[in-house]
Amino acid sequence: MINLLLSGNEKVFDGALTQLISIKNRTKEPVHCYIFTMDATRIKPEYTVISDEQIEFLNQVMKAKDERNEVTKIDVTNLYEQEFKNCPNEGAYCTPYTLLRLLADKIAEVPEKLLYLDIDMMVADDLAKLYDIDVSDYEYAAVKEKYRMLVCKTRLY
Repeated sequence: MINLLLSGNEKVFDGALTQLISIKNRTKEPVHCYIFTMDATRIKPEYTVISDEQIEFLNQVMKAKDERNEVTKIDVTNLYEQEFKNCPNEGAYCTPYTLLRLLADKIAEVPEKLLYLDIDMMVADDLAKLYDIDVSDYEYAAVKEKYRMLVCKTRLY
């Protein structure tokens, strides 16, 4: 099972859909996708949670390929408010939804091994090739994008 984490609001549904289609069409192992979302309408009116209907649609799309695939919505509004409310990053060029991945270790239902992807990425090959890399001796890891190079592994000291 590949455990995947995405985060976003209702407006990124199309990105999540195209990303998950790219994953399901190229990945042989089952995928459990956790989507962190929150109501941040106190910051901007359009910062609304991904709806249950959208999650159910994503589930149907993923299960059409493999019944073991699953998409789970986790509303982290309360935890976000405790940890990040009124932090300087709420007004940054990117949305506060980029901070949600930092809450993964505080969510009991999330497994220990988890691959976070930005919700606007497409997958060009089997995701297991990335997920199965042993990064236990590294602080973080990344892969070469199809169109440009990203930072690769950095060793822990």
